[in-house]
Amino acid sequence: MVSPAFLAAACPELDGEAAEEAEIRRPKKRRLDHGDVAHCGLHSAFQAASCRPGRPWRACRWKRRSDVEPLEAAKPLKQAVDVMEFYAFMWRREGLRRRRELLRLPPEQWTHDTVMARIRLTNVKREDDRTTRVMRKICNRYVDEHPELKMLRRTPMSSWDFNLRLSARWLVFNFALWRAFGTDSFAKSIGFLTNTGWGKVQQDAVVAAAMQRWQMGHFNYTDAYDPSRSNHYDEVRARFRGGAVEVHRLYSRTCASLAGLWQACDEIVEVALTTNSWRSVTQCVMKVTGYGGTGFLAKELVQDLLHTPLFEFWSSHHSRWVSSCVDLNSWCAVGPGARRGLNRLHGRRVNWNAYCDDDRVAHQFLRELRQVFGERDKYWHGSLEGRPVFQLELHDVQFQLCELDKYEREKKKPGQVRPYRPRFNQEAGVAEPEATECSELSAVPQTALPQASRSTEKSGRRTSKPSWGVDEVPPEDTQTEKKINAAFDIFFAEQDRNAAKISKEMGDAGGTGEPDVGSKPD
Repeated sequence: MVSPAFLAAACPELDGEAAEEAEIRRPKKRRLDHGDVAHCGLHSAFQAASCRPGRPWRACRWKRRSDVEPLEAAKPLKQAVDVMEFYAFMWRREGLRRRRELLRLPPEQWTHDTVMARIRLTNVKREDDRTTRVMRKICNRYVDEHPELKMLRRTPMSSWDFNLRLSARWLVFNFALWRAFGTDSFAKSIGFLTNTGWGKVQQDAVVAAAMQRWQMGHFNYTDAYDPSRSNHYDEVRARFRGGAVEVHRLYSRTCASLAGLWQACDEIVEVALTTNSWRSVTQCVMKVTGYGGTGFLAKELVQDLLHTPLFEFWSSHHSRWVSSCVDLNSWCAVGPGARRGLNRLHGRRVNWNAYCDDDRVAHQFLRELRQVFGERDKYWHGSLEGRPVFQLELHDVQFQLCELDKYEREKKKPGQVRPYRPRFNQEAGVAEPEATECSELSAVPQTALPQASRSTEKSGRRTSKPSWGVDEVPPEDTQTEKKINAAFDIFFAEQDRNAAKISKEMGDAGGTGEPDVGSKPD
């Protein structure tokens, strides 16, 4: 039975929350190829047209720090978050998912937590998130079509043939490519690539598919994490400044940045098969350019690989894949978001050492994460919505600490976290659960690139309102773009009229009576 105190914390009164003192947030920025920071004057236009608070955007030279902030620099918060409150937050989040996905209730019955209802938070289990499900489905289909992968861990690497070695490499690289962009729609559009290399030809093919989606009005980058978040902002701004040239350069840069990972795939595969340790594999990935720092991106990639033949073996007795990871619940890379969550639990300044890549800091946060994970049996047991709760893993707690930080930021200062918009089924009259959001793929391409132009978004008649992906343009954002376009049209039309008027006055003064070339009549 769950204690009454826990249930009370799981259903908080959200009115009259005390305002938290101003926090020092990580500045958002956009960096050019040579490292300079680009100033964005268009952000204010987005804020004015969107009718909702925008994400804080400051142009400054922020970079990851290697110096350690002493504990004395961690100014205490006015009100820390209790561990019981954290598990109550996870309890409410999982209850929301079950009411939405399993009970298929309308959105107004998902939760009474008004903060949780209006922002996007990941599920307690990462594998329940829609983007992860889509990527997992594409990968599993490829594995099912290649039964030789069942013998991957039973065959010494020295005895692997060329095709088996390539298959192992593809498992690593496809997840890296999908996560580099981050949207489920991008993963579905390119499918599971089976290239023999990652040169300019293959990169140009992926860029062409991404460009085609962008020209259709969709976005390929997610705004859930950096560096994809910064690329997503550039991708959106390119509709008003830079255009296709800017987006093509952006996509090309992302694809080119994966060349180092392609070269490291063999080493990553070897470490996974010889150590069965996702810590060792994560540290191996962190050596690749772009995957260092706190190890967040490397950890995300290896989390995807944990459910592939690189970390699982096929059990003929049980007819299923069984994990062979030896340190699943003893180690986890603690990303910046989870560090901010731990700082909230310990009453420290929220950003204290959140972006520090020092090993001593990483060990301290890991030790604190284990302590929080060790208290799971007190608060995470019993049944929820008529079904028993699942066993938590260390990474689940790490991930939810990041979501706790988002929740607390939104609770103290609304408008700082991405809003949630449920997919709506017009015929049923209810929002679609995430389990039905992953539409079946027509086919998994076996060539270097699929036919992106034949995506399900273009073909067939729709019998209900179309489903909009997390990072695609929903109808509300489409209307926002139209408003911004109209605002720019009015602005430039006014400029043209003023220029024409001035030109006419100058022409009259000069006696010519002819306007300048290119000016429009008043």
